[in-house]
Amino acid sequence: MCINRSNLPGSLGKSLSDQRLSPVAVAIDLSLGKLLRCPERPSSAKSGQFEVHRKERKLMPSLTKFIWISVAFISAITLAFLSVHVERVGPELAVYGNMCGPSGYDFCYKPVLKGGFPVAYLFDSPGVSRERVLAFGEDKLSMGALVLDIAIYFAIVVLVMLGVSRFWLARVQATSRART
Repeated sequence: MCINRSNLPGSLGKSLSDQRLSPVAVAIDLSLGKLLRCPERPSSAKSGQFEVHRKERKLMPSLTKFIWISVAFISAITLAFLSVHVERVGPELAVYGNMCGPSGYDFCYKPVLKGGFPVAYLFDSPGVSRERVLAFGEDKLSMGALVLDIAIYFAIVVLVMLGVSRFWLARVQATSRART
């Protein structure tokens, strides 16, 4: 936090005046009690054109974060819905008929087809829909498992975004150091 000498309380402001840091604003690290120098803010109207207003500084990172979180959330939902194509069978059993067993009146059980990865959230409903084909309108949807899939994909997408942004930032810094 950069502050001006004149904004400091009594004795601290006077002790800084004695150090003759007049052209430089002073930053105070309150946890360590050390004084750090901060660059001077432009005072003339001509150099003030490069100064960023406080509202813009606060709004821009918030808007940027909102956009990146929205992109991550939309990507997570898309990945979760596309994961329904990862199909597997069982171990859950479902009734596929009622003419089984020695008497012919017992239920027929088969392992159920389910879709979704890493947690299955869509289960085939035999007798209601086409067998061995998953469809959102006809089959059983487990909302808890779908929300869990979206949360897992959201975490993965955010971690990948953070990794890529840090890698990109390190690369940009390395190229800027190499130029100087």
